[in-house]
Amino acid sequence: MRSTTLAYLDLGEFLVDVAGGGSLIHFLSDQQWVLHWLLFVGVDGSQAVVVTDVPFGFADDEKTHRLFDPERREAQVCAESFSEFLYRFWIENEIWLRARDRKSEPPLTDEQRAYAEHYLR
Repeated sequence: MRSTTLAYLDLGEFLVDVAGGGSLIHFLSDQQWVLHWLLFVGVDGSQAVVVTDVPFGFADDEKTHRLFDPERREAQVCAESFSEFLYRFWIENEIWLRARDRKSEPPLTDEQRAYAEHYLR
């Protein structure tokens, strides 16, 4: 999938435990390693995607980010499921890229146009 911010697959070094249950799996970072997307998997099978500026799942020189505490509000839910996140990531990036470079990109599909018009309302 193309990305307007050059986001890339960036699997974490380890799973991150979530206070209260579940785990986070780091899977995507932006080009400048400012924002990170993680899949939350609950013990009951629930899931969500969160975005944060904290590199959970990686060890750095200052500290190891092995525990996520939702009470600290270091991340925001950006999708209620992994499939929702992937769909939105794909379609929003395609719309932006096609709208930006109309000469070399194909026109929007009906699906992309309907999606964009929904959010323009």
